[in-house]
Amino acid sequence: MAERWDPERRILFIELGERPRDAELLALAERVLRNPGYPSPRRELIDLRRVEGTSVSAETLSRIAAAFGAEDETPAQSRVAMVAPANLVYGLSRMYQSYRADSPLPLRVFRDYDEALAWLEGDDPAA
Repeated sequence: MAERWDPERRILFIELGERPRDAELLALAERVLRNPGYPSPRRELIDLRRVEGTSVSAETLSRIAAAFGAEDETPAQSRVAMVAPANLVYGLSRMYQSYRADSPLPLRVFRDYDEALAWLEGDDPAA
């Protein structure tokens, strides 16, 4: 797992490894939420293309969604894109998206990286 902040684009790029686990995702969420180097508003691209399998529980996804939900802001510049081409990871990403359904922050799941990046860099989060 790795994250990289692009200050010019105000995008936080997060890439997960082949087999993420609950503890790793919880630690990643804590790092992102508490890192002053990742200022708001920001856009996040969560790249799940390398994920081959996972033992992440629905409870962990719910906990992470709640943690980020408590921090969500509504500026038009903030949004989250998840890239999940594999069926299993796409399904888990959609589950996470449903846990964040009450958030004012736009969050979308994509199968294509370039589509996700174009949406993040666009002006209309509903597009």
